[in-house]
Amino acid sequence: MQTYEVELRAFISKTQYTNLLKKFGSLSKGEQDNARTYTFVTSDINIKVKNLISRKKAKITVKNGAEYRQDVKETELEIDPKNVLKAVELVKAITGFKQFIPSFQKRINFMINGIAVSVKNDTHWKYHVEAEILVKNKKEIPAAKKKLRKFFEGYGLKPESEKNLRKKINHYISKYGFKKI
Repeated sequence: MQTYEVELRAFISKTQYTNLLKKFGSLSKGEQDNARTYTFVTSDINIKVKNLISRKKAKITVKNGAEYRQDVKETELEIDPKNVLKAVELVKAITGFKQFIPSFQKRINFMINGIAVSVKNDTHWKYHVEAEILVKNKKEIPAAKKKLRKFFEGYGLKPESEKNLRKKINHYISKYGFKKI
């Protein structure tokens, strides 16, 4: 299914991570969603092959738009977890990439007031919070962004700007031989 993902991120300390897990856990049942991810990045497309370890599932996600953008068109395809490494090889064959960015992500997901909230600790980004709303068309994006900003403000979180996210992403992707975006 194709949708637009509207997402904000905030980087947090380990103490904030622990406190937010407790706070969000009092509002919603958290779902563990640890994943091993293989990421391929260009300036206008982001492909992730994910082994969703906690859920015993896997998927390929294609985001049309740079990873730092706060709203991108997204398409997902579920695959058998046994085929994750084959999917990585398939993406490499199709794109011509020889490298990918590996990561492991410890993640707890919550659904709070219609917002998918993930409290994460991962290989590259370390401690952070992502909040997202999926919308069906571009006209819904401004209202979704406003709702996400209000959510972050309510918890004293400062969303990263696209400029800062781009800078952080470029730091990591250059280590793996990808061109800066």
